[in-house]
Amino acid sequence: GRVCGYMQTALKNLLIALEQSPDTALDSLPILPADELEQLLLGFNDTALDYPQQQTIHGLFEAQAERTPDALAVI
Repeated sequence: GRVCGYMQTALKNLLIALEQSPDTALDSLPILPADELEQLLLGFNDTALDYPQQQTIHGLFEAQAERTPDALAVI
């Protein structure tokens, strides 16, 4: 299945890294393919949003509370 294929790819990448850099510490060896590492570090982390920069953080919080009075607030 998909998980087995993923594990196979990760182990293959680990073996290649061990062959190419036998003296590298295990926690420094690349296991993820470059495109997947980029997706994890850049793609999934692309959460930047525009916001009114003249507004204070507590002002933004209060405005959100007014818009959604029944929602739970997590700080």
